[in-house]
Amino acid sequence: MLKAARETIRILGIDPGLRVTGFGVIESIDNKLSYITSGVIKTATAKKNVIEGEDDREELPARLKVILDGLFEVIDTYQPTQVAVEK
Repeated sequence: MLKAARETIRILGIDPGLRVTGFGVIESIDNKLSYITSGVIKTATAKKNVIEGEDDREELPARLKVILDGLFEVIDTYQPTQVAVEK
């Protein structure tokens, strides 16, 4: 008698933020959940010069690049089959 194929799902959960983006990876094998890893991707703190009226808008692309690179590293390392993003 043949055994049924085991269903394996690896899920990456993302809690987005410009300063700190959290992530977690879990795996479900035949509906049994297992913790794989979790962590944060931190971007540099904005340098705001209130006296001269400067703001951190120009830093946004650099922050997004750090987040993107960090998420790509997590995806490459843990190979999730599904992704969920917190609203």
